Amino acid sequence: MRPNLSRSVKNFRILLFVIVCILGISPLYAQDYIRIVGSSNVFPFSTTISELMSVFSKYQPPVVEKTGTGGGINLFCAGSHPDSPEIVNASRPMKTSEKRECHRNGINEFKEIKIGYDGIILAHSVKSPPFDLTLEQLFKALAMEVSINNKWVKNPYKKWSEISPHLPDQTIKIFGPPATSGTREAFDALVLKPRCRQEAMCQYIREDGAYIEMNENTTLIVEKLVNNLHAIGIMGFRLLDQNEEKLRSFPVDSIKPTLSNILSKTYPLSRALYVYFKTDNKDNFLATLQYLELFTSETLWNENGELARKGLIPPPKHEREKIQKWLKGMTP
Repeated sequence: MRPNLSRSVKNFRILLFVIVCILGISPLYAQDYIRIVGSSNVFPFSTTISELMSVFSKYQPPVVEKTGTGGGINLFCAGSHPDSPEIVNASRPMKTSEKRECHRNGINEFKEIKIGYDGIILAHSVKSPPFDLTLEQLFKALAMEVSINNKWVKNPYKKWSEISPHLPDQTIKIFGPPATSGTREAFDALVLKPRCRQEAMCQYIREDGAYIEMNENTTLIVEKLVNNLHAIGIMGFRLLDQNEEKLRSFPVDSIKPTLSNILSKTYPLSRALYVYFKTDNKDNFLATLQYLELFTSETLWNENGELARKGLIPPPKHEREKIQKWLKGMTP
C-alpha cells in the first residue's frame, strides 16, 4: 500500500511554499489561463499541479480536460487561436502524421517531455480465480482476424479455453478504452500489430462483442469488473493501484506489473507518458513554463513525491536531472 495521501492544509501549504522557493518562481501576471487536454492517465497529475499553481502563482490555474490522447493531440495541432491548448498530455508518443498536421496548421514550435512511465494492466475482480496470460493469447482473444492452419480468418474464439486448454472455460469479455485513448493505441501497438500482417484486419480489435469499449470514465470500468467476475479490464497502472482492494492484475508472459518491472521495461506492456507543449505563444509561454517547472520539480517528481503517491512512476534520477536542466535553460 502507498502512504495515506491525506495531509493537513497547513502542511500542504508549507510544502507548496518550499517548492516555490526552491524553483525561484516569481509571481508574474499572465495574459490568460493555459489550457491542457489529453490523456486520462496523465489527468490526475496535471490537476495536482494546476491546484499548486492556484495557491502560489498569480497566473490563472490551468484548465485541464480529459479528451483522450488522440483527441487531445487533434486539438493541440488544430492551430493557434485564443482557445487552443498550450499543452497536451499523451500516454503514447506523438505520431509522425500528427506532427505533420501540427506543421500544416502553423504549429511549428513545440517540445516533448517524458514525464514518467506506466504499465498497461490486465485486471479482474479479486473475487475471480486468477490465471496467467501471454501476449499471444491476448492477440488471439482480441484480434479481428487470427491465423488458423496458416490462413487468416475472422476470429472464431468465444471462450478462453478455445484458445488454450489451460485457460478457463469462460466467455471472453474484455472492457477497455476507446480508439481515441492513448492506452488503447499503445495496447494495439504492443499486442496486435507485432503479430499481424501489415494493413491486415488482424491489427484491429474485434467488434463482435468480446471487447466492450468504455469511455474515459475510469471509475466505470472498476464497477464493471467488480460486477462481472469473468470479465477482464484494460487500464493504466494508477487505476489498479488505487483500487487494489477490489482488483487483481494478471501476469503477462509470467511477468507481474510491478513498479520495478515497468520502469525497467521487463513487463511487456510497459510504456512512457509524455507532455507536449507549445513554445511560440509568447503570451502564455511563461505560465506554461512555470507549470512544467513545477511538474518536474524534484520535490514533487521524485520516487517518494506527491506525483508518485498519485500513481506516477517517475523517470530515473539522471533522466529527471537532464529534463530539469533543459527546462531551466528555456527560462527567458
